[in-house]
Amino acid sequence: MSRSPALSLSALLSGLLLLLLGACGRAPPPPDELRVAVPSLPPSLGNPFQAEGMPSAATWAAIFDGLTTLDAKGRVVPALAMGWQTTDGRTWDFSLRRDVRFSNGEPFDAQAVVALFGWLAGQAGQATFMGGRFRDVAEVKALAPDRVRIVLKQPSAILPQRLVSLLVPAPGAWARLGPEGFARKPEGTGPYRVIEIDERRRQIRLAENAHAWRKPVTPRLRIIELADEAVRQQALMSGDVDLARVGLEDRVRMREAGVRIMRAPSMQVMSIAFPVEERSGPLADARVREALNLAVDREALARILLDGLALPASQPAARGTFGHDPTLPPIPHDPARAKALLAEAGYERGLALRAEVIVGSLPADSLIYQAAAAQLAEVGVRLELATIPFPVFLRRFLSNAWTSDAFGLSWNAAPANDVQRPMEIFSCLRRPAAFFCDLAAVPLLRAASAEIDPARREALLFRLARRTRESWPALFLVEQVDLVGVAPRVAGPVEIANRVPRYERIALRSPTLLAPGLQAASARALSPASPAAAHAGFAAAKRYQWPGPAVLPIRPSQTSSGANPASTSSAAKSQVA
Repeated sequence: MSRSPALSLSALLSGLLLLLLGACGRAPPPPDELRVAVPSLPPSLGNPFQAEGMPSAATWAAIFDGLTTLDAKGRVVPALAMGWQTTDGRTWDFSLRRDVRFSNGEPFDAQAVVALFGWLAGQAGQATFMGGRFRDVAEVKALAPDRVRIVLKQPSAILPQRLVSLLVPAPGAWARLGPEGFARKPEGTGPYRVIEIDERRRQIRLAENAHAWRKPVTPRLRIIELADEAVRQQALMSGDVDLARVGLEDRVRMREAGVRIMRAPSMQVMSIAFPVEERSGPLADARVREALNLAVDREALARILLDGLALPASQPAARGTFGHDPTLPPIPHDPARAKALLAEAGYERGLALRAEVIVGSLPADSLIYQAAAAQLAEVGVRLELATIPFPVFLRRFLSNAWTSDAFGLSWNAAPANDVQRPMEIFSCLRRPAAFFCDLAAVPLLRAASAEIDPARREALLFRLARRTRESWPALFLVEQVDLVGVAPRVAGPVEIANRVPRYERIALRSPTLLAPGLQAASARALSPASPAAAHAGFAAAKRYQWPGPAVLPIRPSQTSSGANPASTSSAAKSQVA
């Protein structure tokens, strides 16, 4: 896999930052500050309208609230709105939480919601990611200080789920500072308030929001960008951060250092998308797209590279996401049929493709891409993988300006935990432009969006899932999981909701309360072997001869007893992997 100069530089800067963090003789960490390492800070910093979901949500969850949110079981629950109702899916009434103030003291009320949608409806708002997501809003009006009505242009059965990702900024601060100014001085209703955004060191320092309705247990928070997964894991083991998204390569060493690894559903299916709209080339032929899917052994990817913590993917929705069809058979691994389809399409001698991907945001994602490429090579498809940093990916995604044959894109049902959104992204309905368009799916998508009866709507989504097996808009890989490493000084369990730890509920132990062995482990600096071990894992995936057995160089010292944890409902609470 080729690495772009930008990503290599990002990894280098992450490593240098880690050295700076630990350069002062391992001073004890601040007892009142929770330190969180994330793959990327939001490209728009404190402006919550330019992206949706991870990795930006890992920062914004500390600062803002939406009208609704998801709990640890993936269910939509109240946040700034205490309740909602509709009779037709088009007109929705929301009752709002009372006596809430933004971090700058402004009151939160129905007028704040009206101001939010008013800005999104304007020219500047419509140009943002979230403005595009809510183009179907026709009118928003305050019925009372604590009641607001949202009227849509057409019915939407999942408006409360969609509102999970629409975060509410302080209207006065937004109007006064504008998007650019607000991005550096954001004001929300979340548990923390931004004190400093250090763009040079890629850190954000936050302190308790004095007006928060979600009062934090730990009064200070620091969010640190560490783009490289191996660097995040090293920071956890050396005691430089308290929480981080991690992978599996250093799982044993993390446990030896006292790091707990929490597993939670990511609500997404990892895939490689096929941008074929208004394009020619091999992927414009459905037979080629089907052949690529038949060439990949998903069961091996999930079992070997993800230690059985994830499941093979065969449809747009992961298990536990609304719209997953349990009766849809898995995609078979059939290299012979793949070769026959390629020959039928005129590619009996094979073909070459290039895909742009981002890595380090999901467990073993780099290994999975490389292993899939190795399997494709066995049927004559040479897939070149080029890594790009998240800000570059986001620009290309928003503008639909791809320079490659394919690109890594998950069917991401977060934050709604409903498959409607990713299905629309992989459809003719995507704005500003579709990269894949199956006209036969459009009536089903519109019907599912308008249907407010859950059983009838689920049946429509099942039909859509089967339709994807006829159009093949992507190369399906695995149902991904989130793995979060938790340092020894974090007390008690860590609740993960909507893919983000509930920062406000996390308490820190006093250093004197740590067992002596854990004190030594958390203070021990790692040898330089950790990055090499990760590279050895990459090399092992490249050498792996599918579909025979393989042993990665780093494996858990013991396996969990009982059933495969990935076989339980993905609606289950986060748990130790």
